[in-house]
Amino acid sequence: MARTYPVLLVLGLVAGAAGCARTPAAVDPPVVEPAEPAPATPPATPVPPAPPVTPTPPATPTGVTPPAGPTPASKDPPQTTKAPAFLDASAKHDGNTLAEWTARLGDADDLVRLAAAEAVAKYGPSAKAAVPALAKIVSNPKDTAWFPAVDAVKAVGPAAGEAVDALIGLLGNPDAGVRLTVAYALADLGPAAGKAIPALLGRLDDRAVATGGGTARDAALSAIEQVGKYDVRAVYAAARRDQLTDFELGRVIDSLGPDDAHAVAGLTAELKDRAAHPVTGNWVVFTLGGLKRIGPKAASALPAIREALNDRSPEVRRSAAEAVAAIGTEKVDAPPSPGRGGPAVGPDPAVAAVFGRASDAYRERGYKGVTLGTPFDELAKHKGLKLTRVGQPWTFASDPKGTEEFVFDAGKNLVCYTRSYDGGPDDYLDQLVDLFGRAERPSRETVTTVPTAVTRRTAVDYTFPKVLARVVFVRTAREGFPGGRPVVEEKTHVAVLDRAWATAVLDATVRGKRAALGWVRAVGEKVKGGEVVLADLPRLDGADGREFPKEREVVRFHDTKREADNTERDKARQLPAVVVAVEKAVRPGDRRPVVRVHFLFERYTPLASPAVHQRNDAPPGVPRPAPGHHPLWYTPFANLVTELNVAVARDAYPPRGEVEFVRPATGAPYYEWRTADGWLVRCRSDDAVTVEWVGDRGL
Repeated sequence: MARTYPVLLVLGLVAGAAGCARTPAAVDPPVVEPAEPAPATPPATPVPPAPPVTPTPPATPTGVTPPAGPTPASKDPPQTTKAPAFLDASAKHDGNTLAEWTARLGDADDLVRLAAAEAVAKYGPSAKAAVPALAKIVSNPKDTAWFPAVDAVKAVGPAAGEAVDALIGLLGNPDAGVRLTVAYALADLGPAAGKAIPALLGRLDDRAVATGGGTARDAALSAIEQVGKYDVRAVYAAARRDQLTDFELGRVIDSLGPDDAHAVAGLTAELKDRAAHPVTGNWVVFTLGGLKRIGPKAASALPAIREALNDRSPEVRRSAAEAVAAIGTEKVDAPPSPGRGGPAVGPDPAVAAVFGRASDAYRERGYKGVTLGTPFDELAKHKGLKLTRVGQPWTFASDPKGTEEFVFDAGKNLVCYTRSYDGGPDDYLDQLVDLFGRAERPSRETVTTVPTAVTRRTAVDYTFPKVLARVVFVRTAREGFPGGRPVVEEKTHVAVLDRAWATAVLDATVRGKRAALGWVRAVGEKVKGGEVVLADLPRLDGADGREFPKEREVVRFHDTKREADNTERDKARQLPAVVVAVEKAVRPGDRRPVVRVHFLFERYTPLASPAVHQRNDAPPGVPRPAPGHHPLWYTPFANLVTELNVAVARDAYPPRGEVEFVRPATGAPYYEWRTADGWLVRCRSDDAVTVEWVGDRGL
């Protein structure tokens, strides 16, 4: 498949899996599955995106610059609306009592019935006795009083259960406006609408547009999100059939509260049945969260919740512990257990500090209906996955254009998913910010010029580390004939990462990194005076130290295993083996020597480059990647690695002031700080740390 290289470079910024320059294709906009209020209901078919919603930006952390470029404006605080004041049952309206207005609902005169329905609506729940008469009118959408009667049923609310059957019967009406109105009415009937959920789920494919705008699907989805909790098993079943996205399922579960004991049996059954439904296993955090919201009334679910305390996922274990604590009175700590992709190690405080709490808006279960953690074979049935990126056999694609790309761990479970769209920040930025939150780092724009085109790339990392997502906007302007107008194409690439897998990998690396930084500290104390003698330096396990007195890097430590492996490889496929470089130089205008120690974790710390599933049947002539190439480096995983390095390095080299995030004019960004005892520390984005002795000198 033909690919243009300027855009291929951008893909690295997204996920090692975000498509490249290709013919624009019609794809649905990336309004995806958050679990809290989002903008307009996201369409599931290729339709123009809804007008952007301007979300309220979260509080910006101290010392963090808001993103540059187009950012949403602050949203005005929501206006508080008072509940309508209904009349008492004994009160008169326009000279008539509620009983008299109710009697007129059966009048032969259309205008009398219409006025009666409007009057009954003013009594709200007190008009329960009028529901049978209202239901008769509601069953006939051609009745002049139909709309006021529906409004009256909504005003009565949950007490209008006798009208539910009449409303359900109209969900199949030929008029799209009737179907839409009925679905919105059911949303206001609370528990009484529980039996309507199967019928509402049946309208999720109804995309006919009503005369006044909106579709029956929009209304049905709104109703499901409000009353779906009264039949959670039906809602989960719909999600398994791909009728609902993770976002929509999460909205239903998030609506649960202390008064929803009716949902406990269904949620408990989902916890017990997830082995029989593999996809459901990825929603266990939602389920546990629902039980947590119900609280003490969910006590019957405790046996099933306690089983989740031993789950392989740290996220599941934490959610189970929170649920047990919310239901009972004791505090329960999630026990350590093996995570996917790593050995059985306990959680480290530095890893917990990196992840923090999960986003309130986006639950890291997946994106656009693709669930992270799903086995390769299961996704292959629906997506094909017979294609891989040229030179990247770990990046599987569902189509030749690379609209969707997938990376799996060594156990063949999905850990990174990337979706590409036509359009740029004007189309999607507001919606993505509403989902992922405001970016913690300013966006970075790079411009690459080739003889026939100018490609502008803007990379935006959203709300890291709370949200494991990364977005890159790519604008390509290709010039035609001299004086002609350039052809402009815009692409948006969104990558999401599996939190449980990333947690396990980082958990397995942190101890090695902490030990390595202790070694760096010991080396620094030996060389900060300007003399670098290999014999004086401590030994580094697994590495061989060598002196190069005439070069800038006077001492280097080489990974002995990698060097041994290189002897069996062609020269073009040999890997760099340097783990540590001790550099000695002189700053301009300062004769005193500068000594730096560079330590590359990626080549030394176990699991720093996690194993991934990849094809091994590339046809002849197709380039293969060098062994050890980092398949996830340009994904949210890379951000996590750098943040973990900062957390560990801060312990070894406590900062004197703020830790700065630096974006140099050239080269990759890095974190930098000074210590009270004279060290300058930089955590680089290539999984490396550099320490330099500066003493009391200014920089």
